[in-house]
Amino acid sequence: MKHKNCLEKLILKENSIWGDRSLAIEIVKLVNLRWLDISNQATLHVKNKTNKNKTDVRRLDKTDTNYFSDRLTFVFQLPHNLQYIDASYFGERNTRLNNINFTNAGKLDFLNLAGNKFKDCLGHFHGLSHLQTLDISDFNCSDLDLKMISFMPYLKTLISRRTHLNVGLQNDVNGDFLKQLFGLKQIDFSENEFVTFNKHMFVSQYRSLISLDLSKNKFSKFPIQISKFSTLKKLSLVQNRIVFLLKSDMNQLENYQRDKHINFELLLNDNSFVCNCDSIDFVKWLQETKVTLDNNRNYSCMYIDNSKKTTVYAYTHLDFIESKCLSKIWLIITIILVVVFLLLFTASSLVYKYRITVHFWYLHIRRKYRHYTALEGDSKEYKYNAFVAYCNEDEEWVCGSLVNYLEKTNGLALCLHDRDFAAGKLIMDNIIDAIFESKKVVLVISEEFLKSSWCEFELDMARMKMFQDNRDMLVVVLLNKLSPSQMPISLQRIWNKVTCLEFDEIICTNQNGNFEHLFWKRLYEAVVM
Repeated sequence: MKHKNCLEKLILKENSIWGDRSLAIEIVKLVNLRWLDISNQATLHVKNKTNKNKTDVRRLDKTDTNYFSDRLTFVFQLPHNLQYIDASYFGERNTRLNNINFTNAGKLDFLNLAGNKFKDCLGHFHGLSHLQTLDISDFNCSDLDLKMISFMPYLKTLISRRTHLNVGLQNDVNGDFLKQLFGLKQIDFSENEFVTFNKHMFVSQYRSLISLDLSKNKFSKFPIQISKFSTLKKLSLVQNRIVFLLKSDMNQLENYQRDKHINFELLLNDNSFVCNCDSIDFVKWLQETKVTLDNNRNYSCMYIDNSKKTTVYAYTHLDFIESKCLSKIWLIITIILVVVFLLLFTASSLVYKYRITVHFWYLHIRRKYRHYTALEGDSKEYKYNAFVAYCNEDEEWVCGSLVNYLEKTNGLALCLHDRDFAAGKLIMDNIIDAIFESKKVVLVISEEFLKSSWCEFELDMARMKMFQDNRDMLVVVLLNKLSPSQMPISLQRIWNKVTCLEFDEIICTNQNGNFEHLFWKRLYEAVVM
Protein backbone atom coordinates (compact mmCIF):
# COMPACT_ATOMS: atom_id res chain seq x y z
CA MET A 1 0.00 0.00 0.00
CA LYS A 2 1.48 3.30 -1.08
CA HIS A 3 -0.78 5.46 1.08
CA LYS A 4 -1.03 3.60 4.40
CA ASN A 5 -1.66 6.86 6.23
CA CYS A 6 -4.98 7.32 4.39
CA LEU A 7 -6.70 4.07 5.53
CA GLU A 8 -9.28 4.62 8.33
CA LYS A 9 -11.37 1.43 8.28
CA LEU A 10 -10.08 -2.13 7.84
CA ILE A 11 -12.34 -5.20 7.85
CA LEU A 12 -10.64 -8.62 7.80
CA LYS A 13 -13.40 -10.67 9.40
CA GLU A 14 -14.16 -14.27 8.44
CA ASN A 15 -10.69 -15.13 7.22
CA SER A 16 -7.92 -17.38 8.57
CA ILE A 17 -5.41 -14.90 9.93
CA TRP A 18 -5.50 -16.30 13.48
CA GLY A 19 -1.94 -16.66 14.75
CA ASP A 20 -0.32 -14.44 12.11
CA ARG A 21 1.96 -12.21 14.14
CA SER A 22 2.98 -10.16 11.14
CA LEU A 23 -0.55 -8.73 11.17
CA ALA A 24 0.26 -6.72 14.29
CA ILE A 25 3.37 -5.26 12.65
CA GLU A 26 1.51 -4.17 9.54
CA ILE A 27 -1.47 -2.67 11.40
CA VAL A 28 0.81 -0.39 13.43
CA LYS A 29 1.87 1.25 10.17
CA LEU A 30 -1.73 2.36 9.50
CA VAL A 31 -1.31 5.52 11.51
CA ASN A 32 -4.81 6.90 10.82
CA LEU A 33 -6.69 3.62 11.24
CA ARG A 34 -9.79 4.15 13.37
CA TRP A 35 -11.82 0.98 12.80
CA LEU A 36 -10.46 -2.60 12.84
CA ASP A 37 -12.60 -5.73 12.47
CA ILE A 38 -10.69 -9.04 12.66
CA SER A 39 -13.60 -11.11 14.04
CA ASN A 40 -14.64 -14.66 13.26
CA GLN A 41 -11.30 -16.10 12.20
CA ALA A 42 -11.00 -19.81 11.45
CA THR A 43 -9.22 -21.74 14.19
CA LEU A 44 -7.45 -23.95 11.65
CA HIS A 45 -4.48 -22.08 10.22
CA VAL A 46 -1.13 -22.78 8.60
CA LYS A 47 2.13 -22.18 10.35
CA ASN A 48 3.64 -18.82 9.57
CA LYS A 49 7.22 -18.40 8.56
CA THR A 50 9.48 -17.02 11.23
CA ASN A 51 9.59 -13.27 11.02
CA LYS A 52 13.08 -12.09 11.65
CA ASN A 53 12.08 -8.45 11.75
CA LYS A 54 11.73 -6.67 15.03
CA THR A 55 8.23 -7.25 16.46
CA ASP A 56 6.20 -5.17 18.87
CA VAL A 57 4.43 -8.27 20.19
CA ARG A 58 6.82 -9.61 22.78
CA ARG A 59 6.84 -11.77 25.86
CA LEU A 60 8.20 -10.18 29.01
CA ASP A 61 10.01 -11.98 31.78
CA LYS A 62 9.67 -11.28 35.49
CA THR A 63 12.39 -8.63 35.43
CA ASP A 64 10.45 -6.47 32.98
CA THR A 65 8.92 -3.31 34.42
CA ASN A 66 5.68 -4.08 32.56
CA TYR A 67 5.24 -7.33 34.45
CA PHE A 68 2.08 -6.91 36.55
CA SER A 69 1.53 -10.31 38.13
CA ASP A 70 2.87 -13.84 38.23
CA ARG A 71 1.66 -14.30 34.64
CA LEU A 72 3.33 -13.43 31.35
CA THR A 73 2.57 -10.03 29.90
CA PHE A 74 1.99 -9.46 26.20
CA VAL A 75 2.35 -5.96 24.78
CA PHE A 76 0.33 -4.89 21.75
CA GLN A 77 1.17 -1.63 20.03
CA LEU A 78 -1.85 -0.08 18.31
CA PRO A 79 -2.19 2.64 15.69
CA HIS A 80 -2.32 5.94 17.51
CA ASN A 81 -5.81 6.90 16.27
CA LEU A 82 -7.52 3.48 16.61
CA GLN A 83 -10.93 3.78 18.29
CA TYR A 84 -12.70 0.50 17.52
CA ILE A 85 -11.50 -3.12 17.64
CA ASP A 86 -13.71 -6.12 17.01
CA ALA A 87 -11.67 -9.25 17.76
CA SER A 88 -14.63 -11.42 18.68
CA TYR A 89 -14.28 -15.12 17.92
CA PHE A 90 -10.74 -14.41 16.78
CA GLY A 91 -9.71 -17.98 17.49
CA GLU A 92 -8.25 -17.99 21.02
CA ARG A 93 -9.38 -21.22 22.71
CA ASN A 94 -8.42 -23.12 25.86
CA THR A 95 -5.44 -20.90 26.63
CA ARG A 96 -4.71 -18.98 29.80
CA LEU A 97 -5.57 -15.31 29.84
CA ASN A 98 -2.21 -13.62 30.35
CA ASN A 99 -1.69 -9.95 31.18
CA ILE A 100 -2.24 -7.79 28.11
CA ASN A 101 -0.72 -4.30 27.89
CA PHE A 102 -1.96 -2.10 25.06
CA THR A 103 0.20 0.85 23.99
CA ASN A 104 -0.92 3.86 21.96
CA ALA A 105 -4.50 3.03 23.03
CA GLY A 106 -5.35 6.51 24.27
CA LYS A 107 -8.24 6.85 21.79
CA LEU A 108 -9.53 3.28 21.89
CA ASP A 109 -13.07 3.30 23.26
CA PHE A 110 -14.51 -0.03 21.96
CA LEU A 111 -13.00 -3.49 22.39
CA ASN A 112 -14.89 -6.68 21.57
CA LEU A 113 -13.16 -9.91 22.67
CA ALA A 114 -16.30 -12.05 22.84
CA GLY A 115 -16.11 -15.69 21.87
CA ASN A 116 -12.42 -16.14 22.65
CA LYS A 117 -12.76 -19.03 25.05
CA PHE A 118 -9.90 -18.45 27.46
CA LYS A 119 -9.91 -21.16 30.10
CA ASP A 120 -9.61 -18.68 32.95
CA CYS A 121 -9.81 -14.97 33.77
CA LEU A 122 -6.69 -14.58 35.88
CA GLY A 123 -5.00 -11.96 33.70
CA HIS A 124 -5.24 -8.15 33.66
CA PHE A 125 -5.89 -5.61 30.90
CA HIS A 126 -3.66 -2.52 30.98
CA GLY A 127 -3.32 0.59 28.88
CA LEU A 128 -7.06 0.96 28.20
CA SER A 129 -7.42 4.08 30.26
CA HIS A 130 -10.07 5.57 27.92
CA LEU A 131 -11.96 2.44 26.96
CA GLN A 132 -15.72 2.86 27.17
CA THR A 133 -17.10 -0.49 25.89
CA LEU A 134 -15.72 -3.96 26.68
CA ASP A 135 -17.23 -7.29 25.61
CA ILE A 136 -15.70 -10.40 27.23
CA SER A 137 -18.61 -12.77 26.58
CA ASP A 138 -17.84 -16.50 26.52
CA PHE A 139 -14.69 -16.16 28.60
CA ASN A 140 -14.50 -18.86 31.27
CA CYS A 141 -14.33 -16.76 34.44
CA SER A 142 -14.85 -19.59 36.90
CA ASP A 143 -11.31 -18.66 37.97
CA LEU A 144 -11.38 -14.89 38.19
CA ASP A 145 -8.91 -12.21 39.20
CA LEU A 146 -11.15 -9.55 40.75
CA LYS A 147 -8.84 -6.82 39.39
CA MET A 148 -9.11 -8.08 35.82
CA ILE A 149 -10.87 -4.93 34.53
CA SER A 150 -10.02 -2.53 37.34
CA PHE A 151 -7.70 -0.41 35.14
CA MET A 152 -10.49 0.99 32.94
CA PRO A 153 -11.68 4.07 34.84
CA TYR A 154 -13.87 5.41 31.99
CA LEU A 155 -15.61 2.14 31.14
CA LYS A 156 -19.31 2.73 30.46
CA THR A 157 -20.51 -0.56 28.99
CA LEU A 158 -19.52 -4.03 30.23
CA ILE A 159 -20.83 -7.08 28.39
CA SER A 160 -20.09 -10.38 30.08
CA ARG A 161 -22.47 -13.07 28.81
CA ARG A 162 -21.91 -16.77 29.46
CA THR A 163 -18.74 -16.19 31.47
CA HIS A 164 -19.56 -18.35 34.54
CA LEU A 165 -19.46 -15.31 36.81
CA ASN A 166 -21.76 -17.12 39.22
CA VAL A 167 -18.71 -19.18 40.19
CA GLY A 168 -16.02 -16.54 39.77
CA LEU A 169 -17.84 -13.96 41.91
CA GLN A 170 -19.11 -16.24 44.67
CA ASN A 171 -16.31 -15.09 47.01
CA ASP A 172 -16.47 -11.42 46.00
CA VAL A 173 -18.15 -10.36 49.25
CA ASN A 174 -16.99 -6.72 48.97
CA GLY A 175 -17.90 -6.15 45.31
CA ASP A 176 -14.24 -5.75 44.27
CA PHE A 177 -14.83 -6.83 40.64
CA LEU A 178 -16.73 -3.61 39.81
CA LYS A 179 -15.41 -1.51 42.67
CA GLN A 180 -13.36 1.07 40.72
CA LEU A 181 -15.76 1.42 37.78
CA PHE A 182 -17.77 4.44 38.90
CA GLY A 183 -18.83 5.41 35.36
CA LEU A 184 -20.48 2.17 34.29
CA LYS A 185 -23.84 2.85 32.65
CA GLN A 186 -24.69 -0.51 31.07
CA ILE A 187 -23.97 -3.98 32.42
CA ASP A 188 -24.92 -7.24 30.70
CA PHE A 189 -24.57 -10.23 33.03
CA SER A 190 -27.01 -12.47 31.17
CA GLU A 191 -26.63 -16.27 30.92
CA ASN A 192 -24.31 -16.59 33.91
CA GLU A 193 -26.50 -18.94 36.00
CA PHE A 194 -26.71 -16.45 38.86
CA VAL A 195 -29.03 -17.51 41.67
CA THR A 196 -28.40 -14.53 43.92
CA PHE A 197 -26.15 -11.48 44.17
CA ASN A 198 -23.89 -10.25 46.91
CA LYS A 199 -25.47 -7.08 48.29
CA HIS A 200 -22.27 -5.11 47.59
CA MET A 201 -22.04 -6.11 43.92
CA PHE A 202 -23.10 -2.76 42.39
CA VAL A 203 -22.19 -0.32 45.16
CA SER A 204 -19.86 1.67 42.88
CA GLN A 205 -22.59 1.95 40.21
CA TYR A 206 -25.46 3.23 42.36
CA ARG A 207 -25.15 6.72 40.82
CA SER A 208 -24.20 5.78 37.25
CA LEU A 209 -25.94 2.59 36.09
CA ILE A 210 -28.73 3.05 33.54
CA SER A 211 -29.29 -0.46 32.17
CA LEU A 212 -28.79 -3.85 33.82
CA ASP A 213 -29.37 -7.08 31.90
CA LEU A 214 -29.78 -10.14 34.14
CA SER A 215 -31.76 -12.25 31.69
CA LYS A 216 -31.38 -16.01 31.30
CA ASN A 217 -30.10 -16.59 34.83
CA LYS A 218 -31.63 -18.57 37.70
CA PHE A 219 -33.06 -15.87 39.94
CA SER A 220 -36.16 -16.94 41.83
CA LYS A 221 -36.50 -13.63 43.67
CA PHE A 222 -36.04 -9.99 42.75
CA PRO A 223 -32.21 -9.82 42.80
CA ILE A 224 -31.32 -6.20 43.61
CA GLN A 225 -32.29 -3.47 46.07
CA ILE A 226 -33.40 -0.96 43.52
CA SER A 227 -33.92 1.84 46.03
CA LYS A 228 -30.12 2.14 46.28
CA PHE A 229 -29.84 3.24 42.64
CA SER A 230 -30.29 6.80 41.37
CA THR A 231 -30.31 6.53 37.57
CA LEU A 232 -31.32 2.94 36.70
CA LYS A 233 -33.93 3.01 33.92
CA LYS A 234 -34.01 -0.56 32.64
CA LEU A 235 -33.76 -3.96 34.28
CA SER A 236 -34.11 -7.21 32.34
CA LEU A 237 -35.10 -10.36 34.22
CA VAL A 238 -36.26 -12.26 31.15
CA GLN A 239 -36.06 -16.07 31.32
CA ASN A 240 -35.38 -16.47 35.02
CA ARG A 241 -37.24 -18.55 37.60
CA ILE A 242 -39.35 -15.92 39.32
CA VAL A 243 -42.82 -17.15 40.33
CA PHE A 244 -44.07 -13.77 41.55
CA LEU A 245 -42.75 -10.56 43.11
CA LEU A 246 -43.12 -10.04 46.82
CA LYS A 247 -45.15 -7.14 48.19
CA SER A 248 -41.92 -5.49 49.38
CA ASP A 249 -40.41 -5.73 45.87
CA MET A 250 -43.47 -4.18 44.26
CA ASN A 251 -43.53 -1.34 46.80
CA GLN A 252 -39.83 -0.78 46.20
CA LEU A 253 -40.39 -0.45 42.44
CA GLU A 254 -43.33 1.91 42.90
CA ASN A 255 -41.43 4.13 45.33
CA TYR A 256 -38.36 4.16 43.09
CA GLN A 257 -40.27 5.35 40.04
CA ARG A 258 -42.15 7.97 42.06
CA ASP A 259 -39.22 9.32 44.10
CA LYS A 260 -36.60 9.32 41.33
CA HIS A 261 -39.00 10.64 38.65
CA ILE A 262 -37.78 7.91 36.30
CA ASN A 263 -39.86 6.06 33.72
CA PHE A 264 -38.54 2.68 34.81
CA GLU A 265 -38.72 -0.31 32.45
CA LEU A 266 -38.86 -3.87 33.82
CA LEU A 267 -38.63 -6.89 31.50
CA LEU A 268 -40.18 -10.04 32.95
CA ASN A 269 -41.13 -12.26 30.02
CA ASP A 270 -40.55 -16.03 30.11
CA ASN A 271 -40.46 -16.48 33.87
CA SER A 272 -42.18 -19.26 35.81
CA PHE A 273 -45.07 -17.12 37.04
CA VAL A 274 -47.99 -18.56 38.99
CA CYS A 275 -51.51 -17.13 39.21
CA ASN A 276 -52.79 -18.54 42.48
CA CYS A 277 -53.56 -17.55 46.06
CA ASP A 278 -49.98 -16.51 46.77
CA SER A 279 -49.68 -14.21 43.78
CA ILE A 280 -52.98 -12.28 43.82
CA ASP A 281 -51.23 -9.01 44.72
CA PHE A 282 -48.67 -9.56 41.97
CA VAL A 283 -51.33 -10.24 39.32
CA LYS A 284 -53.07 -7.00 40.31
CA TRP A 285 -49.82 -5.07 40.32
CA LEU A 286 -48.90 -6.15 36.78
CA GLN A 287 -52.02 -4.48 35.40
CA GLU A 288 -52.17 -1.45 37.70
CA THR A 289 -48.55 -0.35 38.14
CA LYS A 290 -47.09 2.66 36.34
CA VAL A 291 -43.79 0.82 35.85
CA THR A 292 -43.25 0.06 32.17
CA LEU A 293 -43.44 -3.69 31.52
CA ASP A 294 -42.72 -5.79 28.46
CA ASN A 295 -45.05 -8.13 26.51
CA ASN A 296 -48.05 -5.83 27.04
CA ARG A 297 -48.09 -6.80 30.75
CA ASN A 298 -49.35 -10.24 29.74
CA TYR A 299 -47.25 -13.21 30.79
CA SER A 300 -47.79 -16.93 30.79
CA CYS A 301 -48.54 -18.35 34.23
CA MET A 302 -49.61 -21.53 36.00
CA TYR A 303 -53.26 -20.99 36.90
CA ILE A 304 -54.87 -22.02 40.18
CA ASP A 305 -56.24 -25.20 38.56
CA ASN A 306 -52.73 -26.09 37.25
CA SER A 307 -53.59 -25.16 33.68
CA LYS A 308 -51.61 -22.73 31.53
CA LYS A 309 -53.18 -19.30 31.44
CA THR A 310 -52.00 -15.69 31.21
CA THR A 311 -51.74 -12.99 33.85
CA VAL A 312 -54.35 -10.89 32.00
CA TYR A 313 -56.77 -13.83 32.12
CA ALA A 314 -56.06 -14.26 35.82
CA TYR A 315 -56.64 -10.55 36.42
CA THR A 316 -60.06 -10.71 34.78
CA HIS A 317 -60.95 -13.75 36.91
CA LEU A 318 -59.67 -12.53 40.25
CA ASP A 319 -63.04 -13.11 41.91
CA PHE A 320 -62.83 -16.80 41.06
CA ILE A 321 -59.26 -17.06 42.38
CA GLU A 322 -60.14 -15.24 45.60
CA SER A 323 -63.17 -17.47 46.21
CA LYS A 324 -61.00 -20.55 45.72
CA CYS A 325 -58.40 -19.11 48.05
CA LEU A 326 -61.00 -18.29 50.70
CA SER A 327 -62.29 -21.86 50.74
CA LYS A 328 -58.70 -23.07 50.86
CA ILE A 329 -57.99 -20.78 53.81
CA TRP A 330 -60.99 -22.11 55.72
CA LEU A 331 -59.92 -25.66 54.93
CA ILE A 332 -56.45 -24.92 56.28
CA ILE A 333 -57.90 -23.26 59.40
CA THR A 334 -60.19 -26.26 59.95
CA ILE A 335 -57.31 -28.70 59.59
CA ILE A 336 -55.17 -26.65 61.98
CA LEU A 337 -57.96 -26.50 64.55
CA VAL A 338 -58.56 -30.25 64.29
CA VAL A 339 -54.85 -30.96 64.68
CA VAL A 340 -54.60 -28.58 67.65
CA PHE A 341 -57.66 -30.18 69.25
CA LEU A 342 -56.22 -33.67 68.77
CA LEU A 343 -52.90 -32.59 70.21
CA LEU A 344 -54.58 -30.95 73.20
CA PHE A 345 -56.82 -33.95 73.71
CA THR A 346 -53.87 -36.33 73.53
CA ALA A 347 -51.81 -34.13 75.85
CA SER A 348 -54.70 -33.81 78.29
CA SER A 349 -55.24 -37.58 78.26
CA LEU A 350 -51.57 -38.22 78.94
CA VAL A 351 -51.47 -35.61 81.68
CA TYR A 352 -54.58 -37.08 83.29
CA LYS A 353 -53.22 -40.61 83.01
CA TYR A 354 -49.90 -39.61 84.53
CA ARG A 355 -51.24 -36.78 86.68
CA ILE A 356 -49.65 -38.16 89.83
CA THR A 357 -46.24 -38.35 88.13
CA VAL A 358 -46.64 -34.84 86.72
CA HIS A 359 -47.71 -33.49 90.08
CA PHE A 360 -44.80 -35.19 91.80
CA TRP A 361 -42.21 -33.76 89.40
CA TYR A 362 -43.82 -30.35 89.57
CA LEU A 363 -43.45 -30.30 93.35
CA HIS A 364 -39.98 -31.81 93.10
CA ILE A 365 -38.79 -29.13 90.68
CA ARG A 366 -40.42 -26.38 92.69
CA ARG A 367 -38.64 -27.73 95.76
CA LYS A 368 -35.31 -27.46 93.94
CA TYR A 369 -36.04 -23.84 93.04
CA ARG A 370 -36.52 -23.19 96.75
CA HIS A 371 -32.82 -24.12 97.07
CA TYR A 372 -33.31 -27.49 98.74
CA THR A 373 -30.58 -30.05 98.12
CA ALA A 374 -31.80 -33.23 96.42
CA LEU A 375 -31.21 -36.49 98.28
CA GLU A 376 -28.99 -38.97 96.47
CA GLY A 377 -30.02 -42.24 98.17
CA ASP A 378 -29.05 -44.27 101.20
CA SER A 379 -25.58 -42.79 101.28
CA LYS A 380 -27.15 -39.43 102.13
CA GLU A 381 -27.84 -38.40 105.72
CA TYR A 382 -31.57 -38.09 106.27
CA LYS A 383 -33.20 -35.74 108.73
CA TYR A 384 -35.76 -38.37 109.75
CA ASN A 385 -35.69 -42.14 109.95
CA ALA A 386 -39.29 -42.22 108.80
CA PHE A 387 -42.20 -40.06 107.80
CA VAL A 388 -45.44 -41.42 109.29
CA ALA A 389 -48.54 -40.88 107.13
CA TYR A 390 -51.78 -41.37 109.05
CA CYS A 391 -55.29 -39.95 109.35
CA ASN A 392 -56.55 -37.93 112.31
CA GLU A 393 -58.70 -40.83 113.56
CA ASP A 394 -55.55 -42.90 114.18
CA GLU A 395 -53.62 -40.08 115.85
CA GLU A 396 -53.96 -41.53 119.36
CA TRP A 397 -52.23 -44.82 118.50
CA VAL A 398 -49.57 -43.17 116.30
CA CYS A 399 -48.64 -40.42 118.76
CA GLY A 400 -48.91 -42.85 121.66
CA SER A 401 -47.62 -46.40 121.15
CA LEU A 402 -45.82 -45.88 117.85
CA VAL A 403 -43.92 -42.76 118.94
CA ASN A 404 -43.11 -44.25 122.36
CA TYR A 405 -41.56 -47.35 120.85
CA LEU A 406 -39.68 -45.91 117.88
CA GLU A 407 -38.62 -42.56 119.31
CA LYS A 408 -38.47 -42.86 123.11
CA THR A 409 -37.44 -46.49 123.39
CA ASN A 410 -35.24 -46.86 120.27
CA GLY A 411 -34.16 -43.26 119.65
CA LEU A 412 -35.39 -42.94 116.06
CA ALA A 413 -36.50 -39.62 114.56
CA LEU A 414 -40.01 -39.55 113.14
CA CYS A 415 -41.76 -36.87 111.11
CA LEU A 416 -45.42 -36.34 112.11
CA HIS A 417 -47.64 -33.85 110.36
CA ASP A 418 -49.24 -32.62 113.61
CA ARG A 419 -45.87 -31.95 115.20
CA ASP A 420 -43.20 -31.39 112.55
CA PHE A 421 -44.83 -29.67 109.59
CA ALA A 422 -43.65 -26.04 109.15
CA ALA A 423 -46.31 -23.45 109.94
CA GLY A 424 -47.29 -21.18 107.05
CA LYS A 425 -46.08 -23.58 104.32
CA LEU A 426 -48.43 -25.30 101.91
CA ILE A 427 -49.48 -28.77 103.09
CA MET A 428 -48.33 -30.39 99.82
CA ASP A 429 -44.92 -28.75 100.16
CA ASN A 430 -44.66 -29.99 103.75
CA ILE A 431 -45.52 -33.51 102.58
CA ILE A 432 -42.93 -33.46 99.77
CA ASP A 433 -40.26 -32.12 102.12
CA ALA A 434 -41.06 -34.80 104.72
CA ILE A 435 -40.85 -37.60 102.11
CA PHE A 436 -37.55 -36.31 100.65
CA GLU A 437 -35.98 -35.84 104.10
CA SER A 438 -37.01 -39.28 105.43
CA LYS A 439 -35.30 -42.62 104.81
CA LYS A 440 -38.60 -44.52 104.99
CA VAL A 441 -42.31 -43.74 104.78
CA VAL A 442 -44.64 -45.55 107.19
CA LEU A 443 -48.25 -45.69 105.96
CA VAL A 444 -50.66 -46.34 108.85
CA ILE A 445 -53.66 -47.59 106.86
CA SER A 446 -57.14 -47.90 108.27
CA GLU A 447 -60.61 -47.57 106.83
CA GLU A 448 -60.55 -43.85 107.66
CA PHE A 449 -57.12 -43.50 105.97
CA LEU A 450 -58.57 -44.81 102.72
CA LYS A 451 -61.26 -42.11 102.83
CA SER A 452 -58.83 -39.22 103.26
CA SER A 453 -57.70 -37.30 100.13
CA TRP A 454 -54.54 -36.04 101.88
CA CYS A 455 -53.61 -39.56 102.89
CA GLU A 456 -54.07 -40.64 99.27
CA PHE A 457 -51.80 -37.77 98.20
CA GLU A 458 -49.15 -38.88 100.71
CA LEU A 459 -49.36 -42.42 99.35
CA ASP A 460 -48.97 -41.26 95.72
CA MET A 461 -46.01 -39.00 96.47
CA ALA A 462 -44.27 -41.70 98.50
CA ARG A 463 -44.79 -44.18 95.65
CA MET A 464 -43.27 -41.76 93.12
CA LYS A 465 -40.30 -41.15 95.41
CA MET A 466 -39.77 -44.90 95.62
CA PHE A 467 -39.68 -45.13 91.81
CA GLN A 468 -37.34 -42.15 91.55
CA ASP A 469 -34.80 -43.59 94.04
CA ASN A 470 -35.38 -47.19 92.89
CA ARG A 471 -35.35 -48.50 96.45
CA ASP A 472 -37.79 -50.12 98.91
CA MET A 473 -38.85 -47.37 101.25
CA LEU A 474 -42.54 -48.01 101.97
CA VAL A 475 -43.69 -49.70 105.21
CA VAL A 476 -47.42 -50.40 105.44
CA VAL A 477 -49.11 -50.90 108.83
CA LEU A 478 -52.69 -52.23 108.55
CA LEU A 479 -54.75 -51.23 111.60
CA ASN A 480 -57.89 -52.85 110.24
CA LYS A 481 -58.47 -56.19 108.64
CA LEU A 482 -58.20 -55.06 105.06
CA SER A 483 -57.52 -57.28 102.07
CA PRO A 484 -55.17 -56.15 99.29
CA SER A 485 -58.19 -55.74 97.01
CA GLN A 486 -59.44 -52.97 99.32
CA MET A 487 -56.22 -51.01 98.92
CA PRO A 488 -55.97 -48.09 96.49
CA ILE A 489 -55.05 -49.17 92.95
CA SER A 490 -51.76 -47.29 93.14
CA LEU A 491 -50.81 -49.36 96.21
CA GLN A 492 -52.03 -52.63 94.70
CA ARG A 493 -49.59 -52.17 91.78
CA ILE A 494 -46.59 -52.13 94.14
CA TRP A 495 -47.96 -54.47 96.82
CA ASN A 496 -45.10 -56.94 96.34
CA LYS A 497 -42.54 -54.16 96.84
CA VAL A 498 -43.67 -52.91 100.25
CA THR A 499 -43.16 -54.20 103.77
CA CYS A 500 -46.59 -54.92 105.24
CA LEU A 501 -47.31 -55.39 108.98
CA GLU A 502 -50.83 -56.59 109.67
CA PHE A 503 -53.35 -55.64 112.36
CA ASP A 504 -53.25 -57.20 115.83
CA GLU A 505 -55.81 -56.21 118.46
CA ILE A 506 -53.21 -56.58 121.24
CA ILE A 507 -51.07 -53.97 119.56
CA CYS A 508 -53.89 -51.46 119.23
CA THR A 509 -54.93 -51.77 122.86
CA ASN A 510 -51.41 -51.73 124.30
CA GLN A 511 -50.76 -48.44 126.08
CA ASN A 512 -48.61 -49.57 129.02
CA GLY A 513 -45.23 -49.60 127.31
CA ASN A 514 -45.03 -53.37 126.87
CA PHE A 515 -43.41 -53.75 123.46
CA GLU A 516 -42.47 -57.42 123.57
CA HIS A 517 -44.85 -58.37 120.76
CA LEU A 518 -43.14 -59.52 117.53
CA PHE A 519 -44.88 -56.71 115.65
CA TRP A 520 -42.69 -54.04 117.24
CA LYS A 521 -39.49 -55.85 116.46
CA ARG A 522 -40.50 -56.24 112.81
CA LEU A 523 -41.56 -52.57 112.63
CA TYR A 524 -38.21 -51.42 114.02
CA GLU A 525 -36.28 -53.58 111.56
CA ALA A 526 -38.37 -52.35 108.64
CA VAL A 527 -37.68 -48.70 109.52
CA VAL A 528 -33.93 -48.95 110.15
CA MET A 529 -33.06 -51.31 107.25
